[in-house]
Amino acid sequence: MFEWYAKAYIYYAYLSDVNSRTELKDLQEDPNPNDELEFLLTDFARSRWFMRGWTLQELIAPAEVRFFGKDWIYLGSNKSLSHGIGKITGIDLDILRSGVYFTRARLNAIPIARKMSWAAKRKTSRLEDQAYSLLGIFGVNMPMLHGEGPKVLR
Repeated sequence: MFEWYAKAYIYYAYLSDVNSRTELKDLQEDPNPNDELEFLLTDFARSRWFMRGWTLQELIAPAEVRFFGKDWIYLGSNKSLSHGIGKITGIDLDILRSGVYFTRARLNAIPIARKMSWAAKRKTSRLEDQAYSLLGIFGVNMPMLHGEGPKVLR
């Protein structure tokens, strides 16, 4: 799936728990502390989308991610909101702004522990998806056998 997302020129992310009327400041540049705190209190920053395991690759792989709120009103992109998304996820700004399709070498150069930190707070409905959702980020290709449960993590 990771490579499939990497080939997408634009990826549309629907955040069903984000009120489209939420004021989002453009956090492409380093915000002052008050703006940052205000951002972190928005529906966007608290969205479940940023906590799901599979959405990590959806955020990193495409060249552009466009975010829409529950009323399908455009909120911003991975580029225009990169500083805020970086604060939410811990993902490096250059990765957020360019998509891995253009930066695979940069992604491979990032230490394993750093990439694991991006996934640390994410949750999946199936235990094996914790492992599967990370394969593309580490450049691993292997067949998936859903139903493995805890065996996948050994």
